[in-house]
Amino acid sequence: MLGNSPGFRRRATVGLITVLACLVFVSCARNIKQDARTGKDGKYKGAKSVELANNEGDVSGIVTYPGGDRVDWKLIELPVDKSGKLELELSWKPPRPGLDLAFDVYDEWGTKIGSVKPKKPSASKKSKKKRGKKSTSIENAKGKIYVEVYASNRGDAGKYKLYAKFTETVVVAVPVFDPGAQPIPEPPKLAAVPTACDPTAIDDKNPECKGVHPPCDPAKPDKTNPNCSGVSTPCDPNALDPTNPSCIPLYPECDPMAIDPKNPKCKGITKPKAKPIDGSIISVDVNDSGTIITIDQGKKSAVDRGWTGDIVDKNGKPISKGSFTIYKVSERSSFAKVQVSRDIVNKNLTVKLYPPD
Repeated sequence: MLGNSPGFRRRATVGLITVLACLVFVSCARNIKQDARTGKDGKYKGAKSVELANNEGDVSGIVTYPGGDRVDWKLIELPVDKSGKLELELSWKPPRPGLDLAFDVYDEWGTKIGSVKPKKPSASKKSKKKRGKKSTSIENAKGKIYVEVYASNRGDAGKYKLYAKFTETVVVAVPVFDPGAQPIPEPPKLAAVPTACDPTAIDDKNPECKGVHPPCDPAKPDKTNPNCSGVSTPCDPNALDPTNPSCIPLYPECDPMAIDPKNPKCKGITKPKAKPIDGSIISVDVNDSGTIITIDQGKKSAVDRGWTGDIVDKNGKPISKGSFTIYKVSERSSFAKVQVSRDIVNKNLTVKLYPPD
C-alpha cells in the first residue's frame, strides 16, 4: 500500500524531524507551519475525489501557504481496465496578482508521472497577472491517479479549479512499476511565514506589528493613537466641558444681549450696538481747551457720562473728526469737546449719541 511505501515513510520521518527542530528553536513558535490548518485532504489518504462524467470532471478548492493549508490531494479514478491520455489543467485566482500554484501527479503505486513546476519567487513578484493557469498531459494513464495541488512558495495562495479530461487509447503494453521504487517527494521546503499581528494584542517582538496601532476605544479615546483621530471624548451632561466638542451641542444658543463667556457657542459673538439717540447742538463755546458743544439730551433721556457720539451731516453720515465723548451731563443737556471748529459745528448741528457697550 502507498502508506507503507518507503517514500511515504521517509516523508513521515522528515515531518518528525521538522517538528523536533521547531521545539529546539523558540522562533518557530511565532511561525505558521505550512500544514498547521490543513484538512484531511492535506494527506494522500484523504484525497478528495474528482467525479468524471463523460470522462470529464473538475473540483475546486483553496490552498494558502500563509494560512497553514498549503497542500490539497485529489483522486481521479479512471474507467476500470481503460488507459489513455489524461489532460489536467489547474486554473486559479490569487488574492493578489503574481501568486503561484503548482501540482504533481502520481499513480496509485506512488510513482511520480507528471508535474507542473512552480515559479521562482523572484518571477512571481514581477508578475502582474490576476489569474493563473497551468496544464500537463499524462500518456498511458490508468487506474487511480493522485494529484497534489500546492502553493508554490512562501506567501503564495489561491482559489483554484482542477479540470481533468480522459481520452481512451488502445494500450499496447502497460509497464509494471515496482511499488516502492520511487518515493513521493514533499514540495520544496520554505521558511514559515511570520504570525500576523493582532491589533488587539500587539506584540513588540513581532515584526509584523511594526506601525500597527490598537483600535480606538470611543469611551476613552487616546489622543496619541492615530486610530482615535477625530474621535472625541463622550460628554457628561452633568459636567459640561466647553473644550470637549461632544459637549458643545448641549449648551444653549448664545444670547447676543447677554453674552455668557462660559458658553462656547458665544465665541466670536459681540453684543450689537444699541440704537443711537438723535440730538441737536444748542450752543457752541470755544476756549483754550478746544470747542465745547452743548447737546439737548441729558439724564432725562438716559444719557450719561461716558456716552459717545458723532456730529453728522444733513444725510446722517458722521463728519471727519466729529466723534466725541460726553464728559458732563445735566437733567436736559450734555456736554462734549470736539476737534472741529465753530464754523464746521454751526454747519452741522445734528448729533447721534451711543450708550457705552
